Amino acid sequence: MNVLVTGSHGFIGHYLCKYLESRKKEVIPFDIVNGQDFTDKEQVDEVFRDFDIDVVCHLGAQAHLGVAEQHPLLDARINILGSMNVFNAALRNNARVIYHSTGAVYGDGHEQPINELSPLEPKSHYGTSKLCAEEYLLLYVRRGLRGLRTRFSSVYGIGRDVAPVNVFTKKGVLGEPITVFGPEVTRDYTHVSDVVRGVALMVDSDGPGWDGSCYNIASGRPTKTMDVVWAVEKLLGVELDVTVRPAKKGDILQNYFNINEMRKTFGYNPQVELEQGIKELVRHYKEVKENAE
Repeated sequence: MNVLVTGSHGFIGHYLCKYLESRKKEVIPFDIVNGQDFTDKEQVDEVFRDFDIDVVCHLGAQAHLGVAEQHPLLDARINILGSMNVFNAALRNNARVIYHSTGAVYGDGHEQPINELSPLEPKSHYGTSKLCAEEYLLLYVRRGLRGLRTRFSSVYGIGRDVAPVNVFTKKGVLGEPITVFGPEVTRDYTHVSDVVRGVALMVDSDGPGWDGSCYNIASGRPTKTMDVVWAVEKLLGVELDVTVRPAKKGDILQNYFNINEMRKTFGYNPQVELEQGIKELVRHYKEVKENAE
């Protein structure tokens, strides 16, 4: 099976490529790091001409909230127009598409846990552009494309230092002060290995059902921000220097996912508990610290 992975050098894309290769898939990486740009229609068409692609995992995106707010047209060009190039090429070449969206499309104020039928009320340019790309996927599905959608929660793991779990763990290991914005803010922290296992289950599913359906991929467990800090303190055996501030303006306050559809349809079962994931990060950052000294 030939699998095209856009955003292959990104945090999730890197892990996904390695995991798919371990499962004997032929992975075709596609990333701006290699000079490949899916907003360029000719480049997208070329990779489909060069390879007999069975499945596309479309992870490539402009994924920074701050960049999206400052440069909304850039965000739209990448996340919407670029995705249209991928969907159109896949339709013409009879390839299946898994479009990887985000929990940011849900917005805030919903009954928890959030399921795939919860209202879609994004609060950011980023969430809006990702939702728009979802709608385009559904349009192409109505024209014959076989496609699925995923929505990830807060993904963490080695290699993503901007994730809150990573930030708090790294600062704890280095003995640096930590600022917590919104101690009662709730997130669904999902280890990257669980995310890629979930995606791989979809890649292997070549039966009916590629009708644009959407699936949450998450841990299915709510965790308050301060609970992450306390878990880091417990594992390090030290009291951290913590400053608590109100949640930032525009932050989603309560956000964790119902993953029943993913369980029922693909047999998905998250395996990495948060404490286990933090232990892994503690070991990693300690090694980084020792190598730097």
